[in-house]
Amino acid sequence: MENAVDALKLSFGIFVFLLGLSILFNMTSLARETARILISETDKTNYYEYYDKDEIDKSNLVDDNRKSYSWF
Repeated sequence: MENAVDALKLSFGIFVFLLGLSILFNMTSLARETARILISETDKTNYYEYYDKDEIDKSNLVDDNRKSYSWF
């Protein structure tokens, strides 16, 4: 009977250890993802989009001399 009690104590200890280990890995993953998001959001150059002047499509540029159309 004492062997069964010792086996239950040992299995409970292993269960708690594995539970703690899985929580540790989960928290590490969350911390890594949170750090990545914070660094990405606080980066001042994050919103810049660089274009080569040869790659700009001239048809998308707004012409100041465009005609105004009326529906009436």
